Amino acid sequence: MLTATKEHSANSTAEDAPLTDGFHLVIDALKANDIDTIFGLVGIPITDLARLAQAEGMRFIGFRHEQHAGNAAAIAGYMTQKPGICLTVSAPGLGKGAAYAQADQEIKDLVEKSGIPYLPMSMAKGLLPDTHPQCASAARSFVLSEADTVMLIGARLNWLLAHGKGKTWGNHLKKFIQIDIAPTEIDSNVPIAAPVIGDVGSCVNELLKQIASVPKPSSEWLSAIKEKSDKNIAKMEETLSKNPSPMNFHSALRVIRDVVKANPDVNIVNEGANTLDYARSIVNMYKPRKRFDSGTWGIMGIGMGYAIGAAVVSKQPVIAIEGDSAFGFSGMELETICRYNLPIITVVFNNNGVYRGTDVNPTGGADVAPTVFVKNARYDKMMEAFGGVGFNATTPQELMDALNQSLASGKPTVINAVIDETAGTESGRLTNLNPASTATKK
Repeated sequence: MLTATKEHSANSTAEDAPLTDGFHLVIDALKANDIDTIFGLVGIPITDLARLAQAEGMRFIGFRHEQHAGNAAAIAGYMTQKPGICLTVSAPGLGKGAAYAQADQEIKDLVEKSGIPYLPMSMAKGLLPDTHPQCASAARSFVLSEADTVMLIGARLNWLLAHGKGKTWGNHLKKFIQIDIAPTEIDSNVPIAAPVIGDVGSCVNELLKQIASVPKPSSEWLSAIKEKSDKNIAKMEETLSKNPSPMNFHSALRVIRDVVKANPDVNIVNEGANTLDYARSIVNMYKPRKRFDSGTWGIMGIGMGYAIGAAVVSKQPVIAIEGDSAFGFSGMELETICRYNLPIITVVFNNNGVYRGTDVNPTGGADVAPTVFVKNARYDKMMEAFGGVGFNATTPQELMDALNQSLASGKPTVINAVIDETAGTESGRLTNLNPASTATKK
């Protein structure tokens, strides 16, 4: 192990040292050990660490899958006798299994007999249609902040629900009722007023036995939610009606929304940053267990695997809505899709990079910024190389035509959907999870 130290005078104080932070400490430690290259893949919370490394003169080699970055770092260490550095985000995880209960009818009965508004988590979309009159998704922020009592059915107060705290949940205290199979989940983030431990279906069935005695929600509450929902839906429709050139996420997802509405049996797989965030709120689902995405763990790389599994099991078409970064994790499985002639349509939202394709290398060097890919890549050509069908869509109409032709043919297809490279927001809607430096420039 290599180390580096600095000598300090006897009368030096902590105030003499410049303010620093974890990112700078990592870079300083690597430089002190004569390491000049990092292999990895950016994402929350390390994107700015990769940028800083490049700005400080280190080389960052960005990959499309962590496994390969790890292998590159391993061989670098083997060759140089110095640690090979691999920088990636969190690893994959397993879901909590609420879907195994398949308590579709019980939950539908509870919602409709109680009259209480409901919010589906992303993979619960379609348990009741997103167009159901009690669905409050369009007023999500309002409902979470203003509700006084919240029942969690299989959902958990993790990062997707801001841990039950903070401005998401408003200024007044909430009472939580939580149905969960794991006792350890109760009170894990906030106190649960009424824990119900057990299988979702069994627990909801017990609640239904007493549902007639539960008061209906007030008309004022329901009217306030409807007013907020109608306002937000109208605002979204105005945004979706625009046709910028090149396409942005909204104009492309409007097309997919309309295609799914006309074909409700289609399975949807979805991953990415902006591609995932926008699709969750734009593409409505109508049937249970038809939407599969990154879920609680927010992992990338589930795309082609989920699509293959869904196609094989359901024997129904799959539309995989993929950010170009997310697609890179599992893109070679296109060959598997072709080998088994599966009815999978992969739509790659291509904006030339992670989040967007406009970042620049601050050193002016030959390497691109850590978030930037090869410009104007043609992912559709990959599918054609394996014997499938490829489309290059640059307008909403071209995307619509490609989707309809692909659904009609049932053939393995990739649609390269060209998105404005400036359209993305860094980390999608999770920018707040990126660490912010308080250090002065050294």
